[in-house]
Amino acid sequence: MGKLQNDSRVDLVLKEVLQMDAQPDSSAVDVAALKADFNALLAKLKAVGLMK
Repeated sequence: MGKLQNDSRVDLVLKEVLQMDAQPDSSAVDVAALKADFNALLAKLKAVGLMK
């Protein structure tokens, strides 16, 4: 989304709608932890309305 946010052709209101808070980097050391981090990210995207 970074490139879109800096694109002057995109409406300012749309830019605000598409932004969400920054998320911390994953610190997973195995696949199970990475899966948990990814599922947490999906839940956050759904919670802010960027994903159904």
